[in-house]
Amino acid sequence: MFPPPLFVFRFDVHIPPFENHVLHTSVLVLQVLALCSTPHVYPPRRRSGMAVTAALCAGYLAWVFYIAYAGGFWVYPVLKVLSPPARAAFLGASCAVGAAFYLAGEALTKAIWGKHVAAVQGGKVAKD
Repeated sequence: MFPPPLFVFRFDVHIPPFENHVLHTSVLVLQVLALCSTPHVYPPRRRSGMAVTAALCAGYLAWVFYIAYAGGFWVYPVLKVLSPPARAAFLGASCAVGAAFYLAGEALTKAIWGKHVAAVQGGKVAKD
C-alpha cells in the first residue's frame, strides 16, 4: 500500500541509521569547508561549467539505468514504484537540483573569494 522508503529497513542490521545519516551529511559539511578554505576557479563561460555538470549528471543517470537493466533492480527503491512519467520528472528535477548546486557554488565562491578569484581568472595568481 505504501511505497518503500529510499533506504530499505532490512539494511539497518548492516548500516545503522546514524551511520547512514553521517555518511550523507558529511558530504555537505566537507563541501562547505572546501568552499571556505580554497578558492575555486570556475570556467570563464558559465555554459562550459554547466555542460560539464550536465554530462556528469547524464553519466550517473545512465549508470543507474544500466544497473536497473542489467541487474533487474533499482539502486534507489523509490524509482521502482514511480510510473515512467513520474520517474522522468523525478530524475529531471534531480538534474535541476544539480544545476542549482553548481550555480549556488559559483555564487558563494564569488561572495567569499571574489577579489582573489577575479585575480586568478586569467591564469595568474595575484600575490597579496
